[in-house]
Amino acid sequence: MKSAETREGAARISAWLASVPAGRACALFAEVIDDGVAAVGELGTHGDSPPTIVTLEWNRLPRLSQELSKAAAALADATLTLHPALYMSSGQRQLDKRWDGAERELDAEATERRVSGAIPSVVNRIFAECRQRRRPRLRDLPLADEVRQLALALDPAQLVVLLVIRAEEWSEATLLPLARGAEWLATNTAARVVLVLPARLLGHASLDSVTYRSLSLPDSITGGEDLAQNGPDPRPVGSLASTRVSPVPHSERRPLTSDVDIEFPDASSESDDATQDPSVSVSPILGHPHPGSEPELILHRRITSDAELSPLFQYNQVVKTEDGHTPRVDVVWTKGRLAIEIDAHALHSRRRAFFQDRLRDYRLIASGWRVWRIDDQEIIMDAERVVEKLRKLVRILGKEES
Repeated sequence: MKSAETREGAARISAWLASVPAGRACALFAEVIDDGVAAVGELGTHGDSPPTIVTLEWNRLPRLSQELSKAAAALADATLTLHPALYMSSGQRQLDKRWDGAERELDAEATERRVSGAIPSVVNRIFAECRQRRRPRLRDLPLADEVRQLALALDPAQLVVLLVIRAEEWSEATLLPLARGAEWLATNTAARVVLVLPARLLGHASLDSVTYRSLSLPDSITGGEDLAQNGPDPRPVGSLASTRVSPVPHSERRPLTSDVDIEFPDASSESDDATQDPSVSVSPILGHPHPGSEPELILHRRITSDAELSPLFQYNQVVKTEDGHTPRVDVVWTKGRLAIEIDAHALHSRRRAFFQDRLRDYRLIASGWRVWRIDDQEIIMDAERVVEKLRKLVRILGKEES
C-alpha cells in the first residue's frame, strides 16, 4: 500500500511541473532546500522523454544582473555538455547514436527550417565552439537573444532551469529583482524556470509574480521515505498562505521582454567575486555516460575498450525496483544484477543526498541487485585499478550465476 502512495506522490510532482506552461516562471518552496532540488531533479531521469534540467545553485543571493549573466553561462555550459546532440527533442537525444563517438552534426540551414527561430550562423557558431570544447557564449548578441538561441539548442519545450538560492538573509529589495529575473529568463528562453526557495518565504508579496502555480513541499526527511514521495499531499501555494496577496495570473501581467528596465552585465561582470559564482549541473542522458562527468567518461572509455567488460555494461539506466521505484543508475550489468554508482563527495555528502543514497541502495538490494559505490576521485587517479576491481567482481558474480 505504501509503494502505491509513494508512486502517486511522485506522479503529483511530475504533474505539477507539467502544469507550468513553457515560458513561465514559478517557485518551489521547501523546508529543506535539498528536498526541493531532489524533487525536481529526479524527474530528469524518468520516462522516454525526460526534461533537460539545468541547475544553478547560489549560497548567497545574486544581484539581478549576475543572476541573468550566470544563467546564460549555465545554458552555454549545458550546450557544451550535450554537444553534439543539439537541436533535437529530449526523447531524440536519449536515442541519438552520435553519443557513441561520431562527431556528426546537424546542417545549419536544415536546423533553421526544423527549429523555429534558430539562426543558421548562430547554429554554426555554437557547433564550432563546442568542437573546440569551449563554452559557446554569443556576446555580440543582446543577452535576451543569447539565452533564446542557447535554449533552442537544448529544446526549450523540455528545458527546466532551476535557480536554487541557499541564502540565509532576505529582504524586499532582493526578492523582487530575483523574481523579475526568473520571469525574464523564462520569457526569453521559452523554458520553465523554477525558483527553489526556503519555505519561510511562502506568502511573501515580493514573490507574487512567480508564485502562480507554485508548490510547497513539507519536510519529511526523517519520515523514512524520499520527500517528493511521502508526507502530506503537495498543495498549491494559494491554499497554504491565507494572508498573502493573491498572485496575479500570467494572463493579466505584462510579459517581460528584453526591453524591461534591467541593468544587463557586460563581459567584465564575469570576474565578480568567485563566492558569487553558482555551481552548475545538467541532468544526465539516459543510456550514455554523463557528458559533463569526467569520471563517468573515463570509466566508460576504459570499459568499452576492454574486450571482456565492454559487452556487459550499460550507462545511466533506469532500474525498476520491487516496490515500484525507478532509480537511475550510473553503470549497470543487468545479467549480473550489479549496479555501480559514481559519487562525487561534494554532491553526496549533504544530509539529504547521504540519506537518499542509502534508501536507494536498500531498494536495489531488496530487488536482488548488488550495489558498488565508487568515489569519483578514485577513477580519476587510478582508473586501471577500478577496472581491475570491476573485472574481479564480474568474475565472482559470474561464477555465482553459473
